[in-house]
Amino acid sequence: MTRFTMTLTTALATMMTLATPGWSDGRAFFVGNADYGFLSFLGRPADMQQNADTLAAQGISVTSVQDANAAQMRRAFTEFVDGIDDDTSQVAIILAGRFAAGAGGAYLLPVDAEDPLDPAQVLMQAFPLDAALAILAQYPGRAVLALAEGDVSAQNSGPVSAGAGEFTIPQGVTVIRGELSDVSRFVGGVVAAPDADLIRAARRADLTVEGFAPQTLSLFDQPEQVQAQPPARNDGKDDDDWARALSANSEQAYQDYLDRHPSGAHAADARQRLASLRETPFYREKTAEENLNLSRDARREIQRNLSLLGHDTRGIDGIFGRGSRAAITAWQKANGLTESGYLNAQHISRLAQQARLRAAELEEEARLRQIEQDKRDRAFWQETGAAGDAAGLRAYLERFPDGIYADLAQERLKVIEDRERAQAVAQDREAWDRARSRNDLQAYRTYLSQYPKGAFADQAKARIADLSVSDADKARIEQAQAAERGLGLNKSARQLIESRLKSLGLKPGKIDGKFDDATRRAIRRYQDARQLPVTGYINQTTFIRLMADSILR
Repeated sequence: MTRFTMTLTTALATMMTLATPGWSDGRAFFVGNADYGFLSFLGRPADMQQNADTLAAQGISVTSVQDANAAQMRRAFTEFVDGIDDDTSQVAIILAGRFAAGAGGAYLLPVDAEDPLDPAQVLMQAFPLDAALAILAQYPGRAVLALAEGDVSAQNSGPVSAGAGEFTIPQGVTVIRGELSDVSRFVGGVVAAPDADLIRAARRADLTVEGFAPQTLSLFDQPEQVQAQPPARNDGKDDDDWARALSANSEQAYQDYLDRHPSGAHAADARQRLASLRETPFYREKTAEENLNLSRDARREIQRNLSLLGHDTRGIDGIFGRGSRAAITAWQKANGLTESGYLNAQHISRLAQQARLRAAELEEEARLRQIEQDKRDRAFWQETGAAGDAAGLRAYLERFPDGIYADLAQERLKVIEDRERAQAVAQDREAWDRARSRNDLQAYRTYLSQYPKGAFADQAKARIADLSVSDADKARIEQAQAAERGLGLNKSARQLIESRLKSLGLKPGKIDGKFDDATRRAIRRYQDARQLPVTGYINQTTFIRLMADSILR
């Protein structure tokens, strides 16, 4: 780790001092949290101070902190932000240590972070990457975030997980990330060269490059020497036009400014921002999607449509993360479109139409399967339950526990059982009542051992069969129950599901948002007819199909 100690900070100093003191407008912030009990880097305090002095001597403003707790990271970042002024034109932020991620974004953990992760501590005390990205977003094309990611084996807990995970990168911001040792070699051995191509070097080092990634990028390259010109006359029109360009933040807005003020006070900044926009991959496609102002519900609908077409979005949450972008790209590839991962209005309309057609196909397939299943159901009823004897009724219920005649079979079987009970001798009846009262395997086995030919022997055998669920079946049901709980269905959603099942003639019982035995039976019948895993519980796939079917009716 000693080599990493020297290379990371020394290389950062070199990276930010590639030119002469003309780079006094550059600012850097880095945090090196090492004292988690398993890693050590960024060196001794003397090494840190020496490199900070080197940066300062070259005209770079540096704010750094190591082995920091929550309060120390906040103070250091506040100092860094307070030092940014109108002259600042380039910013680099390097964060090294352990990271965690949750619904609210990614975080750098303080050195006193607990393991397993404490969600409250992460969300309230860790340093949020969104804060760093908010600063970097102000310098498109001149902003780099480097993440040297430490151990990600910490045990996840509730809403947070180990590692930085996925996060939204602002336009024009370059993110370079990787494991500690890899980032060390990259920083120490590559960016020290003048005019280094950071993007190419990062990829050669097998680091992940995200966000703004032009063909070449040298954050602190030597500026061209130009002949001094008299300052452009600024009568206020220049500043007004620049303010409008910043507000629009578009390619056309910056070009309009340059057309009006080719040598204006903000011309250099306009050219830099224009280059940043044009270098951003699929900038126009991304902008077109942003201009649609899609609501979260609209995004959920798009995710449902993609899922119906077989493109896994990794969740129906209305957030276009990496899974959704991959699904969009796959759909675009399948349709011969530009594989940008972004949608325009025509794409969304086409996707919706395809999803409607696919939903109709699936529903028709399910309808035909239901017809065939009902034929088999009725035929078997005629062979067994229609005769009205207990053996036939039990045979029917064993084959079709959720069948068309299941309710009728259970009613008739109950009448038979009641009659058998009334006719049984008192001692037999008392033994059976005791077994029913306990209602467990041992109780029914005890009854059979005492009355192997008793009036309730067949019922006891049937109850033993019902209770003898295999471990695999138990695990499958528990998994299905967990999947349903994970959907977080509220009462309205459950009532919607019950209404849909009722409209399909599946008899879910009362529409009250309470999933009882009748509801579970209806869900199983729905799943069986659509060749879905038959569990009687709602998972994401079943819910999507139900909602898609409801749209068609």
